[in-house]
Amino acid sequence: MDFQLCSVYTSVAKPAAGKVIYLGFLFIGTLLSLLAFFPGVRSFFVRHSQFCDRNLNFEKCDVLVGHVLLYRVYIGMIIFFFLISVINCQMSIFSSSASVIENGLWFLKWNLFCFFVLISLLIPEGRICHTLMHIGWIAAIIVIFMELILLIDFAKYLNSYWIEKIETSLNSKLWHFLLILITSLLYTLFIAFTIYFYVIYSTTKGCHSHSVFIAVIVFLCLGASLLSFHPKVREAGLLQAGMVATYTMYLTWSALSHSSDKKCNPTYLTSNWNDTKDDYLFSLKPIMIIDITILFGILFYGIYRVKNLNEFLNNLHLINCCSQSDEDDTDEPIESNEQAILSSSYLSYYICILLAILYILMVVSNYYTPEGILGTNKVLLETKDGMMDVNEYTKEFSMLTAMSIKMTMSFVFVLMFMWTAVASLLSA
Repeated sequence: MDFQLCSVYTSVAKPAAGKVIYLGFLFIGTLLSLLAFFPGVRSFFVRHSQFCDRNLNFEKCDVLVGHVLLYRVYIGMIIFFFLISVINCQMSIFSSSASVIENGLWFLKWNLFCFFVLISLLIPEGRICHTLMHIGWIAAIIVIFMELILLIDFAKYLNSYWIEKIETSLNSKLWHFLLILITSLLYTLFIAFTIYFYVIYSTTKGCHSHSVFIAVIVFLCLGASLLSFHPKVREAGLLQAGMVATYTMYLTWSALSHSSDKKCNPTYLTSNWNDTKDDYLFSLKPIMIIDITILFGILFYGIYRVKNLNEFLNNLHLINCCSQSDEDDTDEPIESNEQAILSSSYLSYYICILLAILYILMVVSNYYTPEGILGTNKVLLETKDGMMDVNEYTKEFSMLTAMSIKMTMSFVFVLMFMWTAVASLLSA
């Protein structure tokens, strides 16, 4: 019995499996946070929390409590992963049993995870959520950029795998047919998305900026497709370009859906605090589920794909690895090299997890929090257009920030793919 109990606490997983388990913690925490979108859960906290003991009607309090629950759950996850990262990195330096600490003690870690998530619900109201919101905007840029790099690598890997199957498989005709079918499907989706987004977001009078944005994105995607079709560019293909073009249009949709211009964004729902039917102010949108699903898929792919960051980026021609520092380290003991690699690998992984937590928080909270605004004396704000509700101003500014991030990343994605396609020619 003692041996079984001990094995529960000290069971050691492989490094990749350990990272997957940590990713599972994040996934469970994300599912728990989505409980805040159930009206019954919010109603319970509206009746029993300290956030609604002031002059707030039920609709305002419902929105406030929903965002408070989201932010508190993710604060708990941030505390847990930050504490684990500090402990593991310190143990990796000063202890020879670092792998046991980093890849074991899962029962204890799970209890700590639940403890920090639950105890974070007791954090009193303050400016912490607004600070976290601004940090989350920066984290969103970094995480989306990492997503784009991994997506380019995935498209490149899939394209190479498919070509290899066509050249070596006995069923080469079948693989060739599937390649044509999937590539055609990707470009069909690209064309359909382009037409749909143009009709929805740019046909209304006064929406010229949306029209220009869509036109530039389409022009870049067509340029990337023509470039990948060029015979001198050997490391690209229409399958890879089709995946990039389709995902770029998804980023375009994500950007335009955050537009605060009601005329140009039919999906935008203005907040009218006098309307008692404003339950949609705090609701789970399909684009949130898609963003979270893509993120977890990319993180899972990155765990098994990225072994050495410099080598990974060099293979994509995003950096030049020309140093010969590897030869200077041959005198170091093998054990210390392995220990340094283990510590460095987990440190970068913990940083990615912390950034991912902030990004998911931004996605589910729509890059916004009303905490510190609703129920306070900060009601009106003087702007160049006159007096404006502070909460409405904060919400529109958050939407503008999210739209700007997604627009910028759309351009970056296509340009980065085009660079990876021609970089091999330039280096040669």
